Amino acid sequence: MSRIEVRVQGLDALIARFGAAPQQVRRATRSAVARTARGLRASGRRELAASLQVPQRVIGDRVRLRLQMDAPQAGAVVWFGLEPLTVSRKRFGSLRQTRPGAVAAGRLFAGAFVVEKFGAAFRRV
Repeated sequence: MSRIEVRVQGLDALIARFGAAPQQVRRATRSAVARTARGLRASGRRELAASLQVPQRVIGDRVRLRLQMDAPQAGAVVWFGLEPLTVSRKRFGSLRQTRPGAVAAGRLFAGAFVVEKFGAAFRRV
């Protein structure tokens, strides 16, 4: 698990200087944490899709974000699902049956076969 921590020295003095109300500080903190977490989720999805050589839409719901806005600390958790990917027309676009297996998005799934009724590829185990 990776962890990113940001420590801000003198934050109380800065808040006092601008005369910010506690509610404004909470909102600003929440906004900053949420924006940073969304950026991490997007870059994580992009890098995961590139390393698996699949379109980003296939990763879709496999990267989740949960904000944690507890009193002393604010943070976020970016979760990556590790279950096997389902190969379907909806996710990959076109599926083709070839002699060695099924091809989706230019990637060969050896030993897989396409079932037209479900629009998905399966592999015998």
